[in-house]
Amino acid sequence: MTQAVDDPIAPEAARKENRQRSSRAGLVYGLSAYTIWGFIPLYFRALSEIPPFTILCHRIIWSALFMVLVVSVRGEWKSIRPVLRSQRNVVLLSVGAVLIALNWLLFIYAVSTKQLLQASLGYFINPLLSIALGMIFLRERLRGWQWLAVLVAAVAVVNLGFRGVGFPWLALSLAGSFAFYGLVRKAVDINSLHGLTIESAILVPVAMVMLTVWHPSQIRLPTLGILS
Repeated sequence: MTQAVDDPIAPEAARKENRQRSSRAGLVYGLSAYTIWGFIPLYFRALSEIPPFTILCHRIIWSALFMVLVVSVRGEWKSIRPVLRSQRNVVLLSVGAVLIALNWLLFIYAVSTKQLLQASLGYFINPLLSIALGMIFLRERLRGWQWLAVLVAAVAVVNLGFRGVGFPWLALSLAGSFAFYGLVRKAVDINSLHGLTIESAILVPVAMVMLTVWHPSQIRLPTLGILS
């Protein structure tokens, strides 16, 4: 009877296969997310007659309800409670909630006022700003080829910026709000599902007040720096 001998190569091969499977899954998730994101402007464009603040308030409320449903179905409330016991985490998530709400509002506004090119420029700038924030605050460093990629992206952004009309305040605001949101969320040890659930819950009371007390149609944002 032959005794089985452990093969030291097998675990390494299994880990390599798992990494490859994760990479493929990540690529599929990323492409799917950005495909969906590409069609979202069509939805907001169809709602362009509704004030952006009203759309934002509804987005917050329905997002919160959906997140509560998902977390309840997955039975993950016990994982959220420890995060809320830390005052630091609550403060950081509150700051993140304000930043993501601002980002949502600016994007809705850009679509409803036909400034989608500015929104696109903002999301081109965002990775560059995120890299800068990561290097400054998180002490991260780039390798040689990564610097080349950043340089190519920066040249493309500058080219788009100079082709626009006026100062691209909307693009920079979108990029800044999302980049700083990512930096704040990096400081909290919580996954994206649980983080968004808490952030949406924090924003719900504000959204309810705006819908019932403060008439959103009276709020107007300036239309400056439209890209053409």
